[in-house]
Amino acid sequence: MSGMSTIRVARNTTTPAARPTAWVRLRLGRRVGALVVTWSSARLRGRAPGARACPRVAMVRSVLLGQPPTSLESRRPAGRGGPGHPPNPTRPLDPFGGYRRRVVEQSPGERPILERSVNTERALTLPRPRLRGRSHLLAAIITLPGAIAWTITAPSGGRVAVAAFAFGMAAMFSFSALLHLKRWDAGTYEFLFRLDHTGIYLAIGGTGVAVALLGLEGWASWALLVGMVSGSLIGIVVEWLPFAPPKGFNSAVYLTIGWLPVALLPWLWFSAGPAVVALLLLGGVLYTVGATVVGLRRPDPSPTWFGYHEVFHLLVIAAVVVHAVMVEVLLRRVAAG
Repeated sequence: MSGMSTIRVARNTTTPAARPTAWVRLRLGRRVGALVVTWSSARLRGRAPGARACPRVAMVRSVLLGQPPTSLESRRPAGRGGPGHPPNPTRPLDPFGGYRRRVVEQSPGERPILERSVNTERALTLPRPRLRGRSHLLAAIITLPGAIAWTITAPSGGRVAVAAFAFGMAAMFSFSALLHLKRWDAGTYEFLFRLDHTGIYLAIGGTGVAVALLGLEGWASWALLVGMVSGSLIGIVVEWLPFAPPKGFNSAVYLTIGWLPVALLPWLWFSAGPAVVALLLLGGVLYTVGATVVGLRRPDPSPTWFGYHEVFHLLVIAAVVVHAVMVEVLLRRVAAG
């Protein structure tokens, strides 16, 4: 009894002094693990370490810290895009994002669709400036009859090139005006966004046809013609496939085939002259600046009336005017013989 009492007293007296390592290491390890999980998630998703973690990472972190776990549904973010992106109860939880999201419920009267694109999500949720689509509507009203008149009055040797360019631009402005003129339902948006992208491909291909037929000769003309027309057709086919193209696919194809004439710049310089080259490059720069404005969503002068997308539309109109002047210069060169 006395031995047992001695052992018990000794054990009690050493507990306060020797309480260290195992318990402290366990708590410290859990907290370090939680910090590592949070930091790695932030790095993988491109966010600052202090930003809110995605639901699955939050679940792991709560378990490591010994907190009661919360269901993934209760941790649904309020909106992926900040103000103007309210939570969508019909959208399934997708913590890791995705280019297109499956529609769970569909309003009566909508077109039957399986997926809803990011463009449609933004169009349905973001505020819509009051002047959205007005500039391209005006451009469509001008270019549709202008394309007919220009084609009829063009020299016979350049009529095909003028028709390809002018009607490509008319299609781009018309489809864009139809898309942006009002707020549509989700199914109609899906159709009109694809139609809008088709118009962009037609405009790029039409510009390539005009430059190839009027500004180049021989193998250089055929190379540019085949490259830009085939690139535009591939983009149109991919746009109308039943599944979504990879994110950024359209922008990459636009810029690639749009800048394809630069590869033949020396031949164009000697065949058509420096003025044509300067106009071609100026129009391409305006298009590229417009694409950058859309990507950055800046500048955004007035989200209520005239937003960043309206700035992009004005840059597109300016680029079309510059390229139209270029085509007219080429036409006069052809007419002069």
